[in-house]
Amino acid sequence: MSALRDEFCKSIKARYPVISAKADAEYQRLWDDFEGEHYSYSWFEALANALNKEMNKKVSVTEHQELLAVIGSSFESGDEAIRQCIEVAFVENLFWQVTPLEFMTAYWSALPENLKELYIAFHGRGPLEQFRREGRFASCACKYPPPLRGSGRPSRQTLACKKP
Repeated sequence: MSALRDEFCKSIKARYPVISAKADAEYQRLWDDFEGEHYSYSWFEALANALNKEMNKKVSVTEHQELLAVIGSSFESGDEAIRQCIEVAFVENLFWQVTPLEFMTAYWSALPENLKELYIAFHGRGPLEQFRREGRFASCACKYPPPLRGSGRPSRQTLACKKP
């Protein structure tokens, strides 16, 4: 259990109540009422999912720009548990199944550079490049991209993650 990570989670929830309520709903959908020692870690994954839904609903990035900046600066100043939570639970899940390119572009532009670097380090490229390369997102957002067929586009059989 990380007390600092839990405090960070509480501070984000208090400072950004609107998106936090949406993240709480996502958490509830995924985990029901379970609140174990990794609650705050899992909640940040739910926060990323809530932001993805906001992008798909075409909510302006200005609604969440400050939140993204706070998370970016917290990655720089936080302890290892906070940094891991931001990197693995939050950043790696951003842009999952987001399709409005103009909103993906706006949110990507607003994402702090340090979080962009984490995203690219995990996924191998930014979400716009992934979308353009595949025409849509594969069914698994991970650093193991599906192999391409001769046309340069993934076949239906390769859209599922083939990681070991």
